[in-house]
Amino acid sequence: MKAGGHELKGLMRYSGIQQLRTPLMALIDYRGFRLVAMSRLPINNSTLVYGSADAGEHVHADVEEFNQLMMLAARKINIKGHLCGRKDYNNYKTLYAPCDIEGHVGTDGEFYVLDLARVFPPTSDHDVRRSYLFKHFRPEFVRSYKKPLSSDAFSKFDGEADVNNAEVAEATEYLFQKLIPQFSTWLENNFTNLNLPRQFAELLHRYGVNIRYSGLVLEHVDTNNAELRSLLIHEMLARVAKN
Repeated sequence: MKAGGHELKGLMRYSGIQQLRTPLMALIDYRGFRLVAMSRLPINNSTLVYGSADAGEHVHADVEEFNQLMMLAARKINIKGHLCGRKDYNNYKTLYAPCDIEGHVGTDGEFYVLDLARVFPPTSDHDVRRSYLFKHFRPEFVRSYKKPLSSDAFSKFDGEADVNNAEVAEATEYLFQKLIPQFSTWLENNFTNLNLPRQFAELLHRYGVNIRYSGLVLEHVDTNNAELRSLLIHEMLARVAKN
């Protein structure tokens, strides 16, 4: 279910890039199941010009105009260009996106981009080597962070892993040690003016904080603030029950 949500988040950020086309997409959730509905595109195996369709065995950056559009898109969402590929194939190329993105020049001559689930870099949690596919920074965090970050950090595709992993770890530390405590303080000062059950997720995301870190938000709320702590606990319990 996470992959579908990440795909939609990535697609929404690329849909506003002039000359880049994205598929129409909808998520349909029903009784614990998620269906990803996506329009068919005029592409095939021979139209791939950017990224990889075979887990990094072959990496494409074949059309300079497409490469420039991807660089422009990366600047807008603050994604770092980096060497992509596989060490065992020695096939690195510079991409401004995750290695397994797909960019196509369609049979109609238009530029299409898809497979966007890993556009936003992973948070450097303790289990990042297993969770890099689905525990990602929020788009709002990435866009406002002080430096671009690599989509492929902590994956097998990053040819500059030492530097890029360290930058993502630094960003995660900033999220945990600075941004989340700041949000908790803001929430304590303003929660009486909010409809927290309706607004909590939106406010958290606007600040660049993932819902999964609600517990860390709670940790930074004064233990004497029983009302806010109770509201946060109820919100977390409701989300656990929903999922």
